Amino acid sequence: MPSHSRSTVPSPYLTQVQREQFIQDGFVQVSGLIPEEVVATTREKLLAALAIDPQDPQTWAGKNLSSDHAVIQITTPCRTPAVELVAEELVGPYFLPEYCHSPYLESRGVTPAIMRGYIPVLNFPTPGPKVFEKPAHYHIDGMHLTTLWPGKFFLVVFAYLTDTAEYGGATTVLPGSHRQVFTHWAQQNHPGSTHPPTDLAYAEPMPLPGRAGDVLFLHYLLVHSGSANHSDHIRVGLNTAVMPDPEHPYRRKSGPPQPDWTPLDWTLRTDNLETA
Repeated sequence: MPSHSRSTVPSPYLTQVQREQFIQDGFVQVSGLIPEEVVATTREKLLAALAIDPQDPQTWAGKNLSSDHAVIQITTPCRTPAVELVAEELVGPYFLPEYCHSPYLESRGVTPAIMRGYIPVLNFPTPGPKVFEKPAHYHIDGMHLTTLWPGKFFLVVFAYLTDTAEYGGATTVLPGSHRQVFTHWAQQNHPGSTHPPTDLAYAEPMPLPGRAGDVLFLHYLLVHSGSANHSDHIRVGLNTAVMPDPEHPYRRKSGPPQPDWTPLDWTLRTDNLETA
């Protein structure tokens, strides 16, 4: 990218390196946003509410996702003020805080109302060697909310409630694909879709292992996937999204980036589309 000056205002959570990673790669992984005791308590309450015995696979069937509002409410302590502050550092102040949204459930005809918390997403162990297995299919989140410009969708937020190895069901991303997709669609005047373009030279898949309590923030156009869990334990995750405030819709930026631009603004720059 050209050497335009970026804001040097200190951030409470993200380093400049992390801000740069979001701009360049389309994601950032942050630790320390959810207290350890909250992680542990939420995980245990979720498993109990879903009647899951980690040692008994017969109790796992059909429990990868839950649309039960009572179950979702268990996760509310994990939507901490720190999570909201990181979101604000990435996209600015105009979003709906604590909004629970899941493309997974929408694809099944379930649209949760506005509520606090996350959608529990469990990835159960499957047979296979303890090595990362590249996913066969990739997608962009958002369902009907996915558009070229972020009219209704800013970020995917995914929190690990269990330690997650590369081979243990780690979220897998194609680094830089957010910008490739934006450039491709902008040049074609494409409205946007959950189906990423198939003819782009994407980077190699990158699994994102993490510790319990780590939170992933993914750009709304980042191409990604789940992956097989070949570990010995259930991968417990939480999924939600950061949605724009309809009373303060996103305003497109033009020209070269300015010091007050957010990392999201940087990813949507149009002044260098010919060379992106």
